[in-house]
Amino acid sequence: MVEVWSEELRYDYPLSKDSIVFDIGGFEGTWAYNIYSKYLCNVLVFEPVKEFYNIIKSKFKEQDRIQIYNYGLGVKDETLLIGVGGCTTSVFNKTENNEQVEIKDILPIISRFTKIDLVKINIEGAEYDLLEYIIENGLQTKLDNIQIQFHNNITDHEKRRQNIREELIKTHHTTYDYAYTHENWKRNEK
Repeated sequence: MVEVWSEELRYDYPLSKDSIVFDIGGFEGTWAYNIYSKYLCNVLVFEPVKEFYNIIKSKFKEQDRIQIYNYGLGVKDETLLIGVGGCTTSVFNKTENNEQVEIKDILPIISRFTKIDLVKINIEGAEYDLLEYIIENGLQTKLDNIQIQFHNNITDHEKRRQNIREELIKTHHTTYDYAYTHENWKRNEK
């Protein structure tokens, strides 16, 4: 019997009001809203596209436990051109509606925390560079759960996904795995 994907998996974590959650690629804030509503936890949302940032900011204007940042997280501080096109907005998909966005190096941001309970990464192809960088710098051990949506919109995506998975298995294990839909990696107990 083949297991069927359930969206509920994306919100089933051992979190509390004291938990720290990163939403990397906030889009319109639906995932952040659902995770916050369930656990009343601290959520940091990183969304570089101004239109989506404004939607999220408006949605959470009364919530002081949700911090919204108008920049993305990446491997270095830089400004990039992003193709804005709804849920397929990406630096790899140029459209008629392109926007300059700010990206900040993730390492100093992760380094501020002893641990992060959950990191959701849905950044339309940029997840490969980001995860390789996190692993290269050994910071995956600070991340209790890493929820990833891998995308197939870049060259060598299958090989890069497999290499990332081979590195993550050294410190984490999968709790669910629906390739190119969503997968979650839970940090191994010490």
